[in-house]
Amino acid sequence: MIQRLVWYLELTSGEPEQLETMVSFAASQGASLHTVFIENDVLLRCGELPCSREISQLTGRARPLRSEQLARQLHQRREQLEQRLAMLAARHTLNWSWKLARGRRERMLGTAGSDEVAVLMLSAGEPLPAWLAGLQRSLLLLGSRFRPFSRIVVLLDDGNDTELLALGQALAERSKLPFQVQRHVPLRSDLVLARADNPVLTKAGSTAINAVLLLPAQSCADGT
Repeated sequence: MIQRLVWYLELTSGEPEQLETMVSFAASQGASLHTVFIENDVLLRCGELPCSREISQLTGRARPLRSEQLARQLHQRREQLEQRLAMLAARHTLNWSWKLARGRRERMLGTAGSDEVAVLMLSAGEPLPAWLAGLQRSLLLLGSRFRPFSRIVVLLDDGNDTELLALGQALAERSKLPFQVQRHVPLRSDLVLARADNPVLTKAGSTAINAVLLLPAQSCADGT
């Protein structure tokens, strides 16, 4: 059961354009949404280099890049996103919260509690992150062209995976959606539940995914 979604949103990424999608999805699942606005520390350190430049979107000219300037820009962007998030949450009657963090997103994805599901919004055309196979916690992947789903599908590589089956059945009952078990299924439709090391997933690209809820590989889940 998904009770709390934690969305790690990088302020410099294209994900803010998908803010309404994320809020709508959380509301549809009856889950609360906690958004972590991430300031990329690598980007901020780039502003400390004397050779750093940025290209103006208005003039196309290069100009010096400074950490203080970057920090102000990120602060303004975060305030804008917070205001829009509050507006959308009120529209969907969504329980929400946020915090600001500085660092790398992939390092933060392993820090949430057991009752939380982390969310990663995928960018079109990018390969899936290599670190997914070693995932240590539940992670929801939402495609850049996410569409509401009408079916819950458990993608089985091991027919005795009772944990994955039980989670799929619980989500289907809560969502009042059909439930199926398959070994091969197009990932670009439905909500698919799978292990992080499932061969079908490892061969897929980000453009092939609509919504996939990943559980750690069984060896990781067993602590072996």
